[in-house]
Amino acid sequence: MQELTPGIEFNATAYWSGRKTTVRTAQSSTSGTITAANPYFDPIGAETSHNVAFSFADVFGPSNITRQNFQSAGITAGLNVDVGGGWQLRTLGNFGRSHSEIHEDLVNAAAVTAALAGTTLATALNPYDPGASNPAVLAAIDDFENHDTGVQELVEGRLVAEGPLFAIGGGDVRLAVGAEYHYNNLKQTLIPGPRGTPVSAPGVTRAYSARDVKSLFGELVVPIFGSANGVPGLRSLTLSGSVRYDDYSDVGSTTNPKIGVTWKPFEDLTIRGNYGTSFHAPGLESTSGLGQQAQILPISPFRRADSPVTDLFRPTIILAGGNPNLNPETATTFSAGFDWRPDAAPGLLVSATYYKVDFKDAIGLISAATLFTDPNFASFYTINPTLDQARAATAGMQLVGVPDIGLLYVGTSPYLLADARLNNFGALKTEGIDFHLNYTRPVGNVTLMADVAGNYVLKRDFSTGGANGPFTDTLKNGTGRLFFVATLGGKIDGFTGRIVYNYRGGFPIQGLVNQTRVGAFRTVDLRFSWDLPAQGVLAGTQLMLNVDNLFDVGPPYVNTARTNFSQLNGSTLGRLFQFGIRKTF
Repeated sequence: MQELTPGIEFNATAYWSGRKTTVRTAQSSTSGTITAANPYFDPIGAETSHNVAFSFADVFGPSNITRQNFQSAGITAGLNVDVGGGWQLRTLGNFGRSHSEIHEDLVNAAAVTAALAGTTLATALNPYDPGASNPAVLAAIDDFENHDTGVQELVEGRLVAEGPLFAIGGGDVRLAVGAEYHYNNLKQTLIPGPRGTPVSAPGVTRAYSARDVKSLFGELVVPIFGSANGVPGLRSLTLSGSVRYDDYSDVGSTTNPKIGVTWKPFEDLTIRGNYGTSFHAPGLESTSGLGQQAQILPISPFRRADSPVTDLFRPTIILAGGNPNLNPETATTFSAGFDWRPDAAPGLLVSATYYKVDFKDAIGLISAATLFTDPNFASFYTINPTLDQARAATAGMQLVGVPDIGLLYVGTSPYLLADARLNNFGALKTEGIDFHLNYTRPVGNVTLMADVAGNYVLKRDFSTGGANGPFTDTLKNGTGRLFFVATLGGKIDGFTGRIVYNYRGGFPIQGLVNQTRVGAFRTVDLRFSWDLPAQGVLAGTQLMLNVDNLFDVGPPYVNTARTNFSQLNGSTLGRLFQFGIRKTF
């Protein structure tokens, strides 16, 4: 913050961040048909062909390796101008840009199909022992990736005027009005093919999407009681009302009001309540059609309880990636809570908030664990899909696992077709309690701190049929009630250390073999920071060390295969060390 002249202040913040990540997933498995023309064919009886499913783990290693590189930078600048009479004009401008690049390691499905149809030892693939195949054949199968690049830009501008209108018993009635402009775009390129495939090659797809939002907003604050006229039981009472209008270039316009009340019966107790509506448009990355994939599993690990075991050896088709048909979410919200800072215990905060939210067009994912037991998911999967159904569902998508969907219907057929993209579900009604307990106490030159913050879910009813249901109670099948984070730490001079305990409660589950409940997920993190002495070029410099999942705990067991649409009770990269440096000027 810099004062340019009396009554005019300028502030600016800039940032840059970079992150490189390596992700290892299970080595590719695939399936296909082998005939007697293949020199490696091993007939059973008088067979002349049969279907095979196999993995390349023994040849290419146990993992596919995906490398991700992400960089982002931005600058935010603002100007605050006192215009007289207690009024202030605030302006803000923001620009940001990010770039991501992903190299997703896969096998070449077309090369697998061609090699299964090979007729010589030089061209054929041995599915019974892939390592015995010609190295040139294996090299062609292994040389394949999805090379995905994305550039996202953000531009924002805001103008706000705020100040007093007139005085009443509790203080000044204040008004804030403003306007805002928001623009962002997303450019994506997907290059599927051998490593090093040029961007001009056939099969490369590009997508560009953009959105601008023009907004107007205002808020009125009316202090009925305050320090000047407060009495016991009414130390302060403030009413507020606000409204916001947003005009989106792609999803239309919306107006959302909000009213609130804040009451302090005593100086150390605040009681508050709010009611309003809200609107949330899906992000451009969620609606982009680029990157839509039909991922083929050579087996079907997700099956109904009455499915015969032979269905395990039939393929599964999973639709993944962006969904251009997503609609905005809307909600009606209500909350009421309190904040207690007792005079008798300085440094203590006790806070709780009851909330009730009714979502419409809630955006979410299907759950592998409850796919067949939650009737809300019935419209998002098809058992025994026909070839016409499979072609219609995967039209325009990249196929991962086979070069043509029709090959899944040679001698067999898929058991399951599941839409695992983000989708709009009809309605979600949820209620719960957010809680927060914090205590900070100085002891000599050491400051000790303890904090617990979390959420307890009272209700979570879900429906794909809209606000009129039918609804299912997800707390009885697949949703946990209790989540919290507990922190204990201290600060001495410029050094801060904290230990963090993360808890995600378990929940009942239906439809799994020999399992009726998923256990809780508990991890411990460490957080350390050191503010270097404020001297010379090191002034304003902080060093950081974080250790996530200190004890390398895995998520709780769920008796189903884990894919990208499994909603299990938590996820982790394992024990993760992060080093950082922060500099302020």
